[in-house]
Amino acid sequence: MTSNKADRNAELAPDPFRYGWRQVERHRTDGTLELVEQPLGPDDFLDPQPGDVMIQGALHFECVNDLYNRLALRYRDDPATAVFADMKMLWGIPGLKQPAPDIAVVPGVRDKGADRESFDVVAEGTRPCLVIEVMSRNYAGDDTKKPAIYALAGIPEYLILKPYGQHGERELSLQGFRMVRGRYQRWRPDADAWFRSDRVGVGFRVAADRRHLELVDLASGDRLPTLAELAQAREQRAAALATADAERARADAAEGELERLRARLREQGIDPG
Repeated sequence: MTSNKADRNAELAPDPFRYGWRQVERHRTDGTLELVEQPLGPDDFLDPQPGDVMIQGALHFECVNDLYNRLALRYRDDPATAVFADMKMLWGIPGLKQPAPDIAVVPGVRDKGADRESFDVVAEGTRPCLVIEVMSRNYAGDDTKKPAIYALAGIPEYLILKPYGQHGERELSLQGFRMVRGRYQRWRPDADAWFRSDRVGVGFRVAADRRHLELVDLASGDRLPTLAELAQAREQRAAALATADAERARADAAEGELERLRARLREQGIDPG
């Protein structure tokens, strides 16, 4: 009975690794060292360490990956603006937590292609102008604890994408904060529901189906495409070129056949006209 009750209690107990884990060294009784996995807690999301494994979920990964790809493509030819995903920020401010934002757009970067494990804003001489966090069902601090951190760190614009609805279904929503006279204020979308970023010149909006995010270049009005849309466009161009090539081949074949008929008529002394 005791064993069965213990088993049931173990089944009901929350998973200690539900937030993730960190490998740490531990001394064995014989004095040697071993690596063990130490469970992470919610506050570790505010100040992760290199090598931490954080449980976020497939929808979180999809949204972060999509944002990174579209913004990185926009700045592909800009040598001074970098887009980072999950890059730990070192503020150089004593006592201030140092998160690893899901997305950070950083202008004025001297060496965009450097192999960084973290971003030291003091050493780099610049800081993100826009941070985007994608909320996870596993951690609710993106809209409660991180705004104060990013405000103190001097981040001008902070967007928060919530990718799921009340019952865990895919349903996107956006909120944000902007620096106004040195303090964060709620970032209000315009009448068309666009969050217009002055810092990066991009508009962000949840699509009408609430399942996708729309991004637009504010200067040109062009949409920032997803990788799937780019792949579809390439396939359509390839199909159009193949069709054009086939039509040219048919036209050349028809012209060749017509010329052969004319040649036979001339051999028979008939002017083909």
